[in-house]
Amino acid sequence: MSENPANSTIGDEMSPGGPVINWDRIIHKNVRTVDNQAMGKVIAIPDNEESVIISSQSANDIYRVPRSMVAGFNGAEVQLGVTSDSMASFHVNDAGAYEVQPSDAVTEGRRGIGETGSSEKTIPVIEERMNVSKRKTTEEATIAKTPEKQQRSVEVSVTKERLVVERRKASAPSTTEKPVESEQEIKVPLKTEEVEVTKEPYVKEEVVVKKKPVTETKKITDTVQREKVDVKDRTKRTTKKKRK
Repeated sequence: MSENPANSTIGDEMSPGGPVINWDRIIHKNVRTVDNQAMGKVIAIPDNEESVIISSQSANDIYRVPRSMVAGFNGAEVQLGVTSDSMASFHVNDAGAYEVQPSDAVTEGRRGIGETGSSEKTIPVIEERMNVSKRKTTEEATIAKTPEKQQRSVEVSVTKERLVVERRKASAPSTTEKPVESEQEIKVPLKTEEVEVTKEPYVKEEVVVKKKPVTETKKITDTVQREKVDVKDRTKRTTKKKRK
């Protein structure tokens, strides 16, 4: 069992979420249905049929899904154009025939000239990439009004009556009135103005509050992880001494 050699082109790139261009890239990639359900991973792509072999997460079920049902590949997951409920119609019983380990994924189209067996192995190199999204949050600006007391002074003119005493000669002396025999008080009313203070509120000024969008640039820094492939040759060479 091998991948489809007709579509195995080294270096093909795929746009995120775009159609599958290089089918051997999706081997051992996670699979998700159109209703966002994880269904396992791709374990093989037969070169003699237009289908993709998918193993469930528990590795107990195998599905043979037509390639036309593969909606796209974003570099990390394979997106199927079917729902998780409809996956039962693609279930197969001959699971053992499609079991492929990551080290067994071989492309026959890459065999060397004159070789009869597999000479190349596909090793996926994984790298993380940052996906930055924005979400809206609500903050509150508080506007508070507090009472404040001030001393105010106003000058007001008031009028009042004062008693003025004048002495003058009688124009017609009276002979009928007698002098008082005791002290006698005569009250004269004097008018005066008093000040009354009343207070009433009025609108002195208005404070206008507006909202306007302000765009600023933020620099997001995070750590991503990637894999580095090192090839170590552990082959030991032995040299035989020639006998004289």
